[in-house]
Amino acid sequence: MHRVLISAAIFILFGSSFSGVRAASTGSDSPPSFSEKDEASLVKAAFDAINWDDVQTMPFQLSAQLKSFDEHGKATDGQLTLLFAAQDRWREEINWSGLTTLQLVVGDRIWRKWPDQEALTRLHLNATFELYHLLRVDHGSISASRLKDVQGTSARCVNVTFNAYAHREICLDVNTGLPLRIKDETRELTILQGDYLPLGLKRFPRHIRYSLHDATTLEVNIDSVTVLENPPPDAFTPPEQASSMPWCPDEKPPHLVLGGQSLRVYWGPGANRSYPVLMVGTSPTSDFSMVAFDVGSDGKVKGVKFYDKRGAIVQSDYEAKLRGATFYPAICGGKGVEAEFFFVSPRH
Repeated sequence: MHRVLISAAIFILFGSSFSGVRAASTGSDSPPSFSEKDEASLVKAAFDAINWDDVQTMPFQLSAQLKSFDEHGKATDGQLTLLFAAQDRWREEINWSGLTTLQLVVGDRIWRKWPDQEALTRLHLNATFELYHLLRVDHGSISASRLKDVQGTSARCVNVTFNAYAHREICLDVNTGLPLRIKDETRELTILQGDYLPLGLKRFPRHIRYSLHDATTLEVNIDSVTVLENPPPDAFTPPEQASSMPWCPDEKPPHLVLGGQSLRVYWGPGANRSYPVLMVGTSPTSDFSMVAFDVGSDGKVKGVKFYDKRGAIVQSDYEAKLRGATFYPAICGGKGVEAEFFFVSPRH
C-alpha cells in the first residue's frame, strides 16, 4: 500500500525488505497441522493473513490509539482513523496533540498534508502498521525453525538471511500461525499478547510495539476494525493545499546506486549487529536523524532535506554533494515516477 510513499534505507538495504483469539501461553509442542508445513509456507501463510492491502480485503474502517516516544521516552498521543474502500481509494487521518496529518489516495495519485516535523514519526508508523512487508522473504535464505518462548507464548521462530549484514528473525504463534515478533539488526516489532482482530479473511494485530535500537519508539493500539459502510460524501475529496504525487498499489521504491567517492554507505559495527551509515566523502551524516531525497522519475536527485533529532529541517553543507547521488527510480506501472527516499541515521 505504501501509505507513506517513502522508503527507509534500512528496508532497501536489508532486502525486501485463522481465528482472531488471544494466543495461548503454554509451552506445549506445536499442533501437527502447523509442524507439517515447511518454514517458507508458514511465513507465507502469516503474510497472507495479515496483509490487509490486497484485493481480498473487504472495505473497512479502522480506529487506533498511537503513542510516539522521543529520545527521552516522553510520549505524544495520537488518534488514527483509516477508511479503506479499495487499494486505490483510501484515506488516513491522524490527530497528534492538535496537529492533523492527512493522506488520501484516489486512483493513481496520493495527496499528503502534514508538517515536516512529523516525517520521521510517519516513517516509523509506516513500518509498524505495515509489518506484513517484513514477512516477504523471497530473496532470503530461511533457517530451520526452533521453538522459543515469546512473552509467555510458545512460538516457532526462523532466521532469514539476506546477505552478510542483513538478518531477520520471525517468530510465529504455534497455535495460530500469526506473528508474535519480527526483529532485525536495528528494529523489533512485537504483537503484544499475540492478540488479533478478525475481519473477513484478514487479521489485524491489536497491540503493536515498535522498537529501534532496543528503545520503544511507537505503540499502536487498534480500538476497532469494522466493515466500511456509507463513508462521508467528501471522505475521498482531495484536500486543498496538499501536495500530490503519482501512486500505484505495487509501486517499487527507489534504490540508491552505491559507489563513488562522494557518496557511499558504510556498515558500522555495533553490539552483535551492523548498521548502514550514509557517508559524504569521509564524513558520516549520523548527526542528522535522517536525510530525505526527492528522487525524480529519471533517478536524479531533485532536492535534499536534513532533519535534526527533533524532526526539524536544518541546512547542511552536504547538500550540494548529495544532489549528485544517483538512484534507480521508483517504478509504477512499468514507468519511472517521482518518489522520496529517506535514509534514517542508526542513532535515531
